[in-house]
Amino acid sequence: DKPTDEEKAAAKAEAEEILASFLAGEQTKDAFEKLGKEKTDDSNVIYEGVYEGQMVAEFEDWCFDEARKTGDTGIVETTYGYHVMYFIGEGKLAWENNAHDGVLGELFEAWLDEQATACGYTANEKVLMMLLFPDTCQICTREEFAPYIREVLGVRRGGNLSAASMEVLAVIAYNQPVTRTFIDTVRGVDSSYAVNSLLDKELIHAVGRLEVVGRPMLYGTTDKFLRVFGISSLEELPATEALAVAAELNEAAQEAEKQAESAAEAE
Repeated sequence: DKPTDEEKAAAKAEAEEILASFLAGEQTKDAFEKLGKEKTDDSNVIYEGVYEGQMVAEFEDWCFDEARKTGDTGIVETTYGYHVMYFIGEGKLAWENNAHDGVLGELFEAWLDEQATACGYTANEKVLMMLLFPDTCQICTREEFAPYIREVLGVRRGGNLSAASMEVLAVIAYNQPVTRTFIDTVRGVDSSYAVNSLLDKELIHAVGRLEVVGRPMLYGTTDKFLRVFGISSLEELPATEALAVAAELNEAAQEAEKQAESAAEAE
């Protein structure tokens, strides 16, 4: 039956009371979920990986409003009643979430098993593996098969990085984006050859220019750098106090360059 005006008013008042209770306390995802479970029998208090076309129109109008920002709250009325809303934030696009879940899920494992069987290997002798990076993923052969693949394809093993290249790469990895001047300052010597070598090997690339006089190039690491060193993201780099100090110097150097540019313009 259609609710009466009195019932609707009571439901709205209850929603407003719940929202006020949330705003008066700790405004976090966990706090909202706890409050929602106390006030409703619905097991789905938090909705994640939401995309347009998934929910009722009133929910979508609120969630996908262009002005919506993290931390927003509100009350939305639908044919089901009044709903307290809390916008936690924007995540990855729906297709990215689906792809990520797919490659890590049972379907991908089943596919790997099929490929292993087709190649005459048991499930414990899989040839392929999945590498995950911040924005991409890659299916490749396991490292232990590299010598055989090189031999079949006639690929010569590349030389190791020189000590100078490793130093430059470390400075860039821990402080990026950085200019070549900053790299030279940290190392105390000219780094042109090492930077060019790393560019040729595609371990670093130009990511933009510093907005100061001369607009020097800024360098950062690439996905190939992550693959070569066997990590998924820069957060997995080991902590090092020495390069943490370098990071502070980098910020100070960039700020000094900007101040020098401002002073030059003032003159």
